[in-house]
Amino acid sequence: MRTRRAHRAFTLIEMMVVVVIIGILVTLAAVSLRSASRPVDIATRIGNLVESGSRWAVRYGPVPAALVTAEGGRTRRTKITATGTTNPTFTLSLLTGTVSPTWTVIETYTPPTNNLSITGYMPIVGTYAANAGAVVTTWTSFQVSMEPSGASNPMTIFIQSAQGALQDRKARLSIMPLGTSAFVRNSWE
Repeated sequence: MRTRRAHRAFTLIEMMVVVVIIGILVTLAAVSLRSASRPVDIATRIGNLVESGSRWAVRYGPVPAALVTAEGGRTRRTKITATGTTNPTFTLSLLTGTVSPTWTVIETYTPPTNNLSITGYMPIVGTYAANAGAVVTTWTSFQVSMEPSGASNPMTIFIQSAQGALQDRKARLSIMPLGTSAFVRNSWE
């Protein structure tokens, strides 16, 4: 007479639990190995702020004559300013009021500082190599103004990272003056 040995094996449920746990661990490892923010992510976020400013300017329409006079003849409805040094805080403001101008803050954005720097900007649309002498590295005079027509002044912002894949270390945000569209590239050229 044969005796059967009891074979101990994993059940299907146990195997599925192990696979799920391994999947969670792999996902956590992949997220922790990727840098928190890439230069192109920062450029896209600032570009979204610019496009939001343009939409606000169009939505609120023409600036009353009294405000145009008080603003020194400028007809801008929204503006983005920057304060700070290496990683400035960008502030979107809306011109309100009927007689005296009041700039109301709509939104602010401070880029993360983890090995990222916003290197500089220039008040034209162009590449770094062709216009390196025009790049401004202090943020005291930075301003993008949006008109009720949707137009703005041109601007290019350069962002870089000290880590990550070589092709992911630089980004350029170009703000086109007509229609205030933001164009993001994964390089400075």
